[in-house]
Amino acid sequence: MSVGLDGRISSQPCRNNPEWIGFWDGLVGDTLRSYPLDGYQWGAERVGPLSGLLWQGKTPSCFCRHCETRAHRQGIDVSQAREGFTELHGLITKLRAGGAPPPDGVFTNVLRLLMRYPEILAWDYQWRRALEEQGKRTYDLVKAARPNAQVGRHFDHQNTSWDGIFLAQCSYAEVAPYSDFIKPILYHDILAPRLRANHLEELKKGPLSELSLSQSLDIFYAIRGYDPKLQPKLEELGSRGMDPEYVGVETRRIVQSVAGRCEVFPGIGVDIPNSIPTATAKPGEQKDFGTQPASLQAAVRHAFDAGASGIVISREYDEMRINNLRAIGATLRELGKA
Repeated sequence: MSVGLDGRISSQPCRNNPEWIGFWDGLVGDTLRSYPLDGYQWGAERVGPLSGLLWQGKTPSCFCRHCETRAHRQGIDVSQAREGFTELHGLITKLRAGGAPPPDGVFTNVLRLLMRYPEILAWDYQWRRALEEQGKRTYDLVKAARPNAQVGRHFDHQNTSWDGIFLAQCSYAEVAPYSDFIKPILYHDILAPRLRANHLEELKKGPLSELSLSQSLDIFYAIRGYDPKLQPKLEELGSRGMDPEYVGVETRRIVQSVAGRCEVFPGIGVDIPNSIPTATAKPGEQKDFGTQPASLQAAVRHAFDAGASGIVISREYDEMRINNLRAIGATLRELGKA
């Protein structure tokens, strides 16, 4: 398991630990040799130590001896990485507890620590490299056992839609050589409350505390290339979903990145309930999103217009309403995809 900066064992595996590597590789290889599977999809719904700290105030991990050995091989000063993460963790922890911000600004101090301790970014990047090494091994293991089996990569919602650090660490183009297909989660309805609760409000507690939630939302839309005239305003994030345009923008981004080296099957969210409370939501503002058929049909069209090879109707069958499944089926037939 991973070891936190404070020396405590966390609940997450360490991808540099030889025992974890052996367990994962043995599991993949044995599964493909033992069962006549047509494919194998895998994914890790995790974020790196820097994202966990900046977005959620978590104690960074992993700092076990295997991670330190890897860092040494990469020329990273382990003591500087520890010192930098300790300083940054202290700043974020203080802010999230309601402490006074530094006189020269929060964002300035976060940036100052990243400059003073470049080992923070280097350490975080090695976390992602270990994850991608797992992906390469998985691809090779599957192909060795069943050469015709398809290997798919699942990217969860935080990975595809609001964790900018994860997106910057490794492009979809770099993942394509060891993926037959990529399945990005693009749940347009439920992204709205998730965006507010998991992105805007969390960053407001720490590194972006000097910005209003509205300012952060404007920046998010601009960076991701979404049309603010189509997308919900701040006060609407708890009561309406994102415009289906979002599905097309993100699908096109991935399709263009992989440039035909693998297929792209976006996950379209159907009737996913909103169980995420937002700090400023008033009674009645939040709802369980019952996706509208017209919205789903538009999302499917956006996905295929953007170059998707197909779609994955997500998340759980028992959440989905029959009329929505019928609407998707009608759209697929209309597009000649069924």
